Amino acid sequence: MSRLGWNTWFFLLIDAILLVLCAFHVPSLVERAQAPFQSIDEGSSVRVTEILDPGACPGLAPGDQLLSYDGKILPTADAVEFLSNFHSIGDTVQITYRHAEEDVVSGVVQMIQFYRISYRIIIVLVALFTWSLGIFVLLARPRDRSAAFLHASMTSLAVVMITAFEGVTPNSILGMAGSMLFFLSYLSVATTFYFFTTLFPRHLPGSRLRRALVLYVPTIVLAVGLGITHSRAVEERSLERFLTYNVWYDLLHIVVLLLVGAGIVNFVRAYRTAPGREERRKLQWVLWGLCIGPSPFLLLNVLPQFFRPTGLVVEEYTLIFMVFIPVSFAISVARHHLFDVEQVIQRTTAYAVVLVVLLGLYAVMVTLVASIVGQMAAGAGGAILVALLFEPVRTRVQRAVDKRFFRIRYDFRQAQTRFMDEVKTCIDERSVASLAVEQIMRFVPVERIGFCSYVLPEGRLHLLAQAGFAVAGGAAITLAADSRLAHQRLPIALDGSVEPGIKHETADAVAFGRWGISLLIPILSGDSAVQGLLFLGRRKSGARFTPEDMDLLGVFAGEAGLALNRIRLQKELFEKQLESKRLGELSEMKSDFVSYVSHELRTPLTSIKMFTQLLRSKDSMPQQKAEEYLQIIEGETDRLGRMVTTILDAARIDQGRKEYRFEQVDLGEIGQKVMDCMKYQLDMQQFTVKFQRPARPVYISGDADAVADAIMNLIGNSIKYSGERKWLSVKVSRRPGQAICSVEDHGVGISAEAIPHIFDKFFREPGQTNRVRGVGLGLSVVKHVMDAHRGTVTVTSVPGRGSKFQLVFPLFQPTPSANLGGTIR
Repeated sequence: MSRLGWNTWFFLLIDAILLVLCAFHVPSLVERAQAPFQSIDEGSSVRVTEILDPGACPGLAPGDQLLSYDGKILPTADAVEFLSNFHSIGDTVQITYRHAEEDVVSGVVQMIQFYRISYRIIIVLVALFTWSLGIFVLLARPRDRSAAFLHASMTSLAVVMITAFEGVTPNSILGMAGSMLFFLSYLSVATTFYFFTTLFPRHLPGSRLRRALVLYVPTIVLAVGLGITHSRAVEERSLERFLTYNVWYDLLHIVVLLLVGAGIVNFVRAYRTAPGREERRKLQWVLWGLCIGPSPFLLLNVLPQFFRPTGLVVEEYTLIFMVFIPVSFAISVARHHLFDVEQVIQRTTAYAVVLVVLLGLYAVMVTLVASIVGQMAAGAGGAILVALLFEPVRTRVQRAVDKRFFRIRYDFRQAQTRFMDEVKTCIDERSVASLAVEQIMRFVPVERIGFCSYVLPEGRLHLLAQAGFAVAGGAAITLAADSRLAHQRLPIALDGSVEPGIKHETADAVAFGRWGISLLIPILSGDSAVQGLLFLGRRKSGARFTPEDMDLLGVFAGEAGLALNRIRLQKELFEKQLESKRLGELSEMKSDFVSYVSHELRTPLTSIKMFTQLLRSKDSMPQQKAEEYLQIIEGETDRLGRMVTTILDAARIDQGRKEYRFEQVDLGEIGQKVMDCMKYQLDMQQFTVKFQRPARPVYISGDADAVADAIMNLIGNSIKYSGERKWLSVKVSRRPGQAICSVEDHGVGISAEAIPHIFDKFFREPGQTNRVRGVGLGLSVVKHVMDAHRGTVTVTSVPGRGSKFQLVFPLFQPTPSANLGGTIR
């Protein structure tokens, strides 16, 4: 799950608050009372239609005319429920009524419980399930505005169910709050549902702000009116106020019906104008849920009441089927690929027809068994016997339906499931392509097939896998920048290669004939970007591609596109992680570099300043002491200069501005000057020094300053990594065709693992980073100097025993090709 934004957390906070309020209201479902009878308006009078509890209303019968209830003249049947809300279960209420043509009769009725236990359990469970679906949609699509409105609509619907459909008004502040919550939630269901239909599956044209103002301003006015009239009616316990509230409540029903109807119209219009199959599939889920959800309630409760007093089943049991509506909406928005909606609808229709036929056969079998065995059919044994005889018939019919109507889809569904499971395990693009080619050739055999990955911005198709083509895998095809292949969202097919009714683009017959293909399927990512193309030749059977074939190819291409997108995102993430790690290491190196430079520069500067002040402060200082101080100042100045030179050389090398001026120079003389320059620092460290140079000059073609810097960097490293044994040997020698300067010490040495990396910039052996300060610039400068002089630098080292570096130069050759006086970078 992606990281949740502040708006998602805000919605979840509102959900938590509403859930707490609903939890406080749940007891009212148990405590709410009602009259022990039901009544309706009949002209200008109120008539009793049903007695719910005869023991609670003795003498009252269906057809009696109610005149007063709880001491008030009844204007409408709704007034009975309004007045009952002020009483508790078990209270008695005075009534007057007229029985047939008799005189007015006074009586007492006792209040009974409003909701059955089954109703309370089912309504709470359905509400919580709907609420959970709303949260699921919000978390699955946290950045989708339509998902946010669907979540709000589902949450409002759940609150409406828990706070009861009629607005409970017990004589308490909590009850009043519950009623107000009901009004607001009832309006919110309709308004958020309508707004959802303007955003899903695509945004309707027009200003959303203007649409919101037109929609929400009247509903807010209506909510305020309902709240005011309802609170006044309850506070004054006035039937006149209640009639006013009833007008507002009827207006609420009208507004809700208009908004829900307009939303359904938006869905139907969007389905008729849907540009693609994906959008139609989303809307099919919605429309299927809207049809299936209320059907049991309408068929089993509402419709039978035109012919009998009550429905065929208890109302709350039909409400269970209402969960199909939020389920279908949730699938449509968040997981519309979960099932094939067309298959679900067709199976539902086929099984419904078959179920009716089987129920008829079942009734016939029950009748026959009853006529044969008599009373046994009425008992449990007869029912079991009939069920056993009926089960084989039901099983055979179900198999026949599957085989007749859904055989192809069933096989393809297995193929889709297997492919989706296997493609998740692919770790690179080529394995995805190979799997797709293999599975397609298995279920839709074609003469040739190619799976190409489209690479931007080069505009090239890389053939990752193929079968039947005369080209090898890995071949590339360059496309024009404006090629429709790079942007096509629909399949491209030759006329006559697909069955009529399949939506596609007409192919270029010449180009497709040259490639030997009949069909091209775009491979899309989750955001509909083209990831690649799937080329297919003619079917080996010679038949056209059927809608089932195109469905399967579409699923394979879609899942392959998602897999390619996943692999590329993983690759990009890995590269970003490596880059982030490299930048972190570079930042750490820079910090170490600044710290090192600050420390190393501060040390010689402090010495220079201190001995300069000593020279100034003592007028009669002995000459020998003054010479010693001046030697220290000179040595520290040279040391400072060498550090600055190394840093500047490294910077020039990075920028490509390091220049070398070549001339004939004596390597032995350069070595002698280096030893003289380093004498101060070696003496300060109390080194035993051995310097050797041949009697005759050893000439090379080189930059004397650069060579001297390289030797000084090696000696500087020997000083830094000397350990306790302060010994150094510098030797200049020659051998056939080569001049050699070796620097050897008895220091801490270098491990075999670190030697291949010591010439890399900023590299420092991990075991030495805490013992010796530095940032690893010196040896990288040495390597660059030797490369520029066409020489080499070698190193041999034993940890704990010391290291030996050799700078190997080609000897100077006095020929016209000698690079004398030249400058190179």
